Amino acid sequence: MKKILLLIVALFATVALCSCSNTYDPVPSTEEEARVVIELNIDGTRYDVKYELYRALFIGNRAVVDGGDTTVWSGDNADEYITKINEIIKEKASYIYSVLHAAIKVGINPYSIDADNVVAEAIRISVEGDDNKGYTGHGSYENYLSALAAEGLNYSVADLLIRYSWAYEKLYTYYKGTTDSFGNLTGGKLDTSDQALLEFYNSDDAIRVLDAFFAEGIRTDFWLESFRNTLASKDSDVQKALYIITNSSVVSSELLIEGEVVGITVGRYSLEELYYSEYTSVAFSMQPGEVSGVIHVDGVNDGESDGAHIIVKLDKDEAYFNNQKDAVLEAYISNEIGKVIYSAKSTLFASASLTENYSKITHSALVSK
Repeated sequence: MKKILLLIVALFATVALCSCSNTYDPVPSTEEEARVVIELNIDGTRYDVKYELYRALFIGNRAVVDGGDTTVWSGDNADEYITKINEIIKEKASYIYSVLHAAIKVGINPYSIDADNVVAEAIRISVEGDDNKGYTGHGSYENYLSALAAEGLNYSVADLLIRYSWAYEKLYTYYKGTTDSFGNLTGGKLDTSDQALLEFYNSDDAIRVLDAFFAEGIRTDFWLESFRNTLASKDSDVQKALYIITNSSVVSSELLIEGEVVGITVGRYSLEELYYSEYTSVAFSMQPGEVSGVIHVDGVNDGESDGAHIIVKLDKDEAYFNNQKDAVLEAYISNEIGKVIYSAKSTLFASASLTENYSKITHSALVSK
């Protein structure tokens, strides 16, 4: 699920005002695609994971399990690999539906007319492009659908992921609130006082890091490993920050300001687990001064965050909190929302059960799709 369609973030501010002059008819799923293969349950509500989503998640995560050796899916130990990929698929599907469920619980309807409009506009831009926003479309609806199919997606899964992204953004606004004419947050459900932020910042749920990011395809794995090793050899955080600035496109103000190391705040639950589970796991296992290995992030909705991260763990100090309070605030809000989603995801994941239709899946055949 790479750089395909989900031009969501840039649309939220304008889609409610858009009449979507050109619309494209939904493509019904086939009987095979629509069969339910996993059931998830929470609060008396059942969410069905259809074969089409299972297929998309299998194709998008297969390489994590087989390491590029597709023969394992038909080999003697195929069942072991299938068990591993099923755990990943259950977890990621649970996360998608946890966002939808958390939104519905607070009165946000991912199947409302507003959400329908977002889906229609996202698909229109994916087909036609948008010169004002610098997006190049696929040129035709047929090309767009072919691009989906090349990634193991179909119309229905694309529709689901757009609604998931819309619901996530709406949840964020629900908890954060909006900014008034004086630059203050208003209407949110969270306590955003300095005391609340400081308690979060000083807790085990918050860390501070330097993050060297390289967009997908920009650097080879060999170059990234060499960069990581050289970075780790630097004697101080300032030297590490300077080395990242010199060798990456990361905004320098995220690393150094007037010779002082800055970095970013990351909450234990502040990043979307659907994509950043490895990043978070690695970051929270590190010690100050430690440099991570190369962490690959793939399949982010906007397609612009696919790539490699290398993290430097920093100490947390009072000066950073006082000077970068807005950054702490963003991490805090994301973290609190993430807790809500994570709780729902855990319940859904624990409830996951395979249906009779699951037995019809031939995993070795999925590899060639």
